[in-house]
Amino acid sequence: MTEATKPQFARELATFARKKEELKSQEGKYAVISGDDVLGVFASYTDALECGYNQKGLEPFLVKQISPIDIVANFTRTLEAA
Repeated sequence: MTEATKPQFARELATFARKKEELKSQEGKYAVISGDDVLGVFASYTDALECGYNQKGLEPFLVKQISPIDIVANFTRTLEAA
């Protein structure tokens, strides 16, 4: 698989899968993941997004709710030069 055909956030989703057992005690909260790192766990989605943007700026990062059942929702943003 080339980088161009690799699913977006595949690395972050793999990190979440590896860390899921240690995160399960925080069920219902939101994990912020970038690459192989969990940047933090937050009670609200808004706080998780704030952490992601503060630490990563416009670089991609994943916010995923910690849940025993995986819920998939994709959100993207389009950036255009002003």
